[in-house]
Amino acid sequence: MEIVTPERLMHMIRNNPGEALADVGLVVVDEAHHLGQGRRGFVLESLLALLQARSDVRLVLLSAAVGNKGDIASWLDPQRPEREV
Repeated sequence: MEIVTPERLMHMIRNNPGEALADVGLVVVDEAHHLGQGRRGFVLESLLALLQARSDVRLVLLSAAVGNKGDIASWLDPQRPEREV
C-alpha cells in the first residue's frame, strides 16, 4: 500500500503510465474541496478525470467543506443517482 498526494500520483503516472496504476484498486482523496482551488484543484481534477477512464479503480472523495457534492458525483459518474452520494 502506498500513500501519496494527488500531485505525486500524477507524477508517477506521467513517468510510468503502464505501471503507476497497475496494482491500484482504490484511490482516496482527502480534502476534495481543493477541486476549486487554483493549481492544486487543476491537478486534482486532472487526476480524477484520468481515473474515470479506469473502471477497475474505485474513488472515495472526502471533504467536510464541499457544498456541491451532487454536482461532483454527477461529473464522476453520470449514471449514479444523486441521492446515493
